[in-house]
Order: sequence, then structure tokens, then C-alpha cells
Amino acid sequence: MKLLKIIWLSLMFAALVVTLVYSHSLSNSDMEVFLIYVMLVFAFPISIVVLIADSLLSNVLFDRFQITLEVSYLSIICKWMVYTALGYIQWFKICPHILNKLKGRSKSIE
Repeated sequence: MKLLKIIWLSLMFAALVVTLVYSHSLSNSDMEVFLIYVMLVFAFPISIVVLIADSLLSNVLFDRFQITLEVSYLSIICKWMVYTALGYIQWFKICPHILNKLKGRSKSIE
């Protein structure tokens, strides 16, 4: 499990670094979209909830207050942190806990 955690975190950091490097070097780049796609894959299914919440927040800010969120290094890092933290909790805290509970039940049934 430790190796899987290291690989997963390495891929998440790599996605952040690639996004930050190429968003700086390419003008009008959509590297934030690349990051979101990577996060959707590696933090699935919680990433769907985060994406919906982000979209709703953006829509409310624009509809109610005419605020448009610009893409910046800070916004990229904040989104990465949210997806990574929730994905980590999901995959390496909640899922092992659920699997241990299910293993305990299957032993008691036998």
C-alpha cells in the first residue's frame, strides 16, 4: 500500500508541475483543463463532486456578483490541493477502512 501511495502522490505532483510549467510558457494555454482531467482520473469518484461544486461556485459568483475567476498560479495550486487532499483521504483513509470492515464481516460470516 505504501508503494501505491508514493506512486499516486508522485503522479499528482507531476501533474501540478507540468501544469505550472506549461501554463507559464504558453500564452492562453488551457493547462488548467489538463490538470482537471488528470485530477478527475486520479481522484475519482470524489473528483466529480469537487468539479460540480467548483462549477456551481463559479456560476453563483458570476450570476450574483459578476465576478469572473481568472486562472492564476494560485488558483491552479488551490484546485490541485483540494483534489489531492480529498483524493488522498478517499483512497488511502476511507477505502482501506471500508475494506477492513468488509474483511471483518466476511470472517464473522464464515
